[in-house]
Amino acid sequence: MDPKLKFILIENLSPEWKKFAYGTGINSAVVDYVDLDDRSYQDKLETFLNELVKRNATNFVSMIEKSLKDLGNMRVLNEVNTFFAVRRLKLHYITTYGDFNQQINHLFTNHFDLVTVDEIDYKNSLEKNEWEDFIEKQNGYETITFDEVFAHEKPLILISGVAGIGKTYFLEKCIYRWAEGQVLKNVDFFFYFKIKKLNDFQNISSLNELIKKFYGNILKVSEISNQWSVALIFDGLDKFVHLDKFFSHKLGKYSDMPLINTLEDVLSMKRIKCIFAGRVQAIAKFSRTSKESNKIRNINIMGLSCHGIKFYMETTSLSNTLKNDLNEILSSSIEGKSLLSVPLYLKAVCEAVIKLFLVSVKTFTELQILILYHFIQNTKPEIPLFDKLMQNKNIFLEICKVAFVLIKKKSFYMLQEEIHHINNKHGFETIGLIEISQVNKQYEFTHSILMKLCASIYMYLSVSPHIALQDILLHECIPSVCGLAYSREKVFFSLFRNFEKPGFEKKSWLQDIFEFNDRKLFIRCLYESQTSFNDILNVSMEKINGWYQNHSLAEIMAEKYFIKKTVELQKQMDMKDGYDIKVRLKGILKQIVEAIQNVSRYSNKINDNENILKEVENIQKDILGEKHEDTLATQFLIAMCLYNKKVFSNAENLFREVENRQIEILGDRKEPLIKTKYMIAMCLYNKNQFSNAEYLLREVKNMQEEVFGTKNEDTINTNYWIAICLFDKRQFENAEKIFKEVEGLQNEIFGEKHQKTLKTRYWIAMCLYDKKKFDAAEKSLREVENMQYKYLGEKHEDTLTTKHWIARCLYEKKKIEEAEKLFREVEILRKEVLGETHVDTLNTKRWIGSCVSKK
Repeated sequence: MDPKLKFILIENLSPEWKKFAYGTGINSAVVDYVDLDDRSYQDKLETFLNELVKRNATNFVSMIEKSLKDLGNMRVLNEVNTFFAVRRLKLHYITTYGDFNQQINHLFTNHFDLVTVDEIDYKNSLEKNEWEDFIEKQNGYETITFDEVFAHEKPLILISGVAGIGKTYFLEKCIYRWAEGQVLKNVDFFFYFKIKKLNDFQNISSLNELIKKFYGNILKVSEISNQWSVALIFDGLDKFVHLDKFFSHKLGKYSDMPLINTLEDVLSMKRIKCIFAGRVQAIAKFSRTSKESNKIRNINIMGLSCHGIKFYMETTSLSNTLKNDLNEILSSSIEGKSLLSVPLYLKAVCEAVIKLFLVSVKTFTELQILILYHFIQNTKPEIPLFDKLMQNKNIFLEICKVAFVLIKKKSFYMLQEEIHHINNKHGFETIGLIEISQVNKQYEFTHSILMKLCASIYMYLSVSPHIALQDILLHECIPSVCGLAYSREKVFFSLFRNFEKPGFEKKSWLQDIFEFNDRKLFIRCLYESQTSFNDILNVSMEKINGWYQNHSLAEIMAEKYFIKKTVELQKQMDMKDGYDIKVRLKGILKQIVEAIQNVSRYSNKINDNENILKEVENIQKDILGEKHEDTLATQFLIAMCLYNKKVFSNAENLFREVENRQIEILGDRKEPLIKTKYMIAMCLYNKNQFSNAEYLLREVKNMQEEVFGTKNEDTINTNYWIAICLFDKRQFENAEKIFKEVEGLQNEIFGEKHQKTLKTRYWIAMCLYDKKKFDAAEKSLREVENMQYKYLGEKHEDTLTTKHWIARCLYEKKKIEEAEKLFREVEILRKEVLGETHVDTLNTKRWIGSCVSKK
C-alpha cells in the first residue's frame, strides 16, 4: 500500500480501527488476531492494512471504500478518492506527454539552456524587441540545471522566452517528470492550464471550479481539501486577452471579472506554488507589477544547447551534408546558433529542407527563408505555397513594406490605422505573419526574425543600394538583400523572384557595398551572397589591404569565407609587386581565433569545440605554417578536447607532436612546453601508467621550480600529482611525506579552509588508512569533514566522500553499528545528489549490506 494512502487511513481512523476493519468484509479472525497484540491503535491499524493488501491485492481499494461508506465517513472517503485522483492525474500526464522523448532525464540535464534573470534584466527587456534582446544575451550567460529551477522554495516561478523557444515543450516535460516522481516530490497535485483556453471562462470564481472545469473528468472528486499541496502552471501569459485588467488588478485596481479575482487569490495562497510562463515582455510586466519580488524565481529559457540542437538533428532524416552545414553555422555564428537554438525555428528549417529536397544550406538568409516558408505553408497547408503566395501577392508585398517602415523607424509595433489598408483589403490572417500583442494591444510580427527578412525582400525589390547604405538602420538588412540578390537557383528563392523584377542590377549591390568601405558589412554581404570578387566590377587591392588596418570582425564563418575568396583572388591576379595578402591576413587571424574561442566558451562544452578548433588549425597551417606558435597553441587545445573526452591515447599522441615542435621552435621559452609535458603526464596517469607519469611529473616539477619557483600554484599542483602516483603505486610512506609538503605550502598560500588544502589533508588520511592506522585516519578524516561541512556544505561530493571513509574506518575498527548508521546517512545524500544508480551510491549501499551481514 502506498505510504500516503496508509497515512490518510491511520491519521483519521485509528480510534475506530476495528469497526473499519470489520466493515471491509475481511475474515473477522484476521481482525481478532491483530487485536491480540498489546500495541497502539495506530500500530494495529497499520498491521491490519498490511494484512488486507496481502490477502486482497486486487480489490483492497473497493473493500476500503465499502467500509467508509458503511461508516458514513464521507470526509475520509473523499480523501481516499483524492489520493486515487492524484494517481489518475499522473497517469493522464504520463499517457499524454510520455511519448515525447524516451531520454527525458538526459534531455533536461544537457539539452536546454536555462538562466536566472533579475528585475534589471526585465526592465531592459521591456524597452527592447525580444529577438534583439535575445541576441544580445547570447554573448555570454551562466546556465542552471533543470533541477535548480525548483530548488528554491519560492512560491512563484516566472518562466520567460522568445516566441518558439520551447516554453510549452519545457513545461510539458516538467509535468511529465512530476508524474514520474522526479521533481516537486512534495507536491500532491500539479495542474497545467493553457491561458489561451481560459479566455473563454471569465466567470470562473474559485480554484476548485477552475480545476473541475479542466480536470473534472480525470479527478472525479468534488473538491481538493487544504490537506493536499497543489502546484499550478499557467502557460502563455502573452495570449491572455484580459492581460491589461490582470495587471491593473495586481496593482490594486478593482476588477469585476471573477477569473481575474480567482487568479489573484491563487497567487496569495501560501500552500500553492504557481508557475506563469510566457513571452519575455508579458512576463517582465508581470514581474514589475508584483508586490513581493523577493518571493519570485525568474527563469529565462535561452533555447536548446549545442547538445540539444545536435540531438534533434540526429532524430531527423537530414543528409550528412545538411547536418554538417547546420553544424558549421552552429559553431561559427552566434546569430545562427541563436536562431537554431529556438526549437520552433530548428524544426521549421529541418522540415523545410526535406520538403524542398535541398542538398545544402550555407547562409543566415537561407535559414530565414526556410522559416518563412514553413510558417506561410502551415497557415493553410492544403494550398500549395506557390499558389498561396501568388494569390496573396499584394498583401505579402504590403507586409514587406510595413516591415521596411518599422526597421527605418526602429520600431516593432504597428497601430491599427497603420495596417488597416492591409487588413481591410486582404486580411493578413491569410499569410499569418502579423498578430496583436496582448501586452500593449498593438500589432506586431509573430516572429521578429521574419520582420527583418520581409524588410530585406522589400529592399531587394524596391530600394537602391545607395539609399540603403545611407541609412544605418537598414544595414542589418543589407546582408540578407545580398543573399536574395545573388542566391543560387533554389526553389524557395524563385518563389519570391516571381513577384516582380528588382529595380536594380544585382551586381550593383556588392559593388556599392565594397565602395562604401565598411569592411565588416562587406564581408557579411559577401558571405550571404556566396559569390566571389568576380561579381564585383572594380576591385581595389589598395582598399582590401587597407582593411587589414581595421580589425573589426564579422561572424567567424563570414571571415573564413572572406579569407578563402581573398586567397583565390591573389592566385588569380598573381600579385608579384603588390602586397602579399597572406602577410596581411596574419594581422587579423589572431582576432579570428579569439572570436572562435569566444564561441567555444559560449557553448560551455569543450567537447563541442574540437571541430571548430580543427578549422582554426587548418587556416593557421595555410597562413602561418605548421610550426607557428599560434598553430601549436590550437593543436594543444584540440588535444585538450580529446583529453576531456577521455580519449587519452589520442590526446597523448597529439600532445607529444606539440611537444616536439615546441622544443624545435620555442628555444628558451619553457612555459608552453611545461604545460604540454604536464598534460602528457596526466594522459599517462589516466592510462594507469603510474611510474611513467611520476617520472615525467618530476621532470615537470624541476622545470617549474626553475621558472616559477617552489611556491607557485602550478608547481604545488604537480607535486600533489606526484604524491597521487606514489599512492596508486601503494608507496604510502613516500606519498604521505609529499602530501604533507604540499599541505604546508597550500596552508601558506591558500589557507587551511581552501578546497585544495582540504583535499590534500583527505589524502594524508587515506595514506594512514592504507597503512592500517585506522584511529589516526578516522581522527584526520573527521577534522577534514568538519571543515568541508562548514565551507563546502553537507551535500558537496568531497564532504560525502570523506564521510564515507570515516564509516570505512569505523567498519575496520569493528564498530559495525556506528559504521552502518554513517553509511546510511551518506547513502541518502548520495541518492539525492548523484542519483540511485551512480557508482558511489551503489558502493555505499554495498557497504551497508556488509554491515548488516556482520551483525
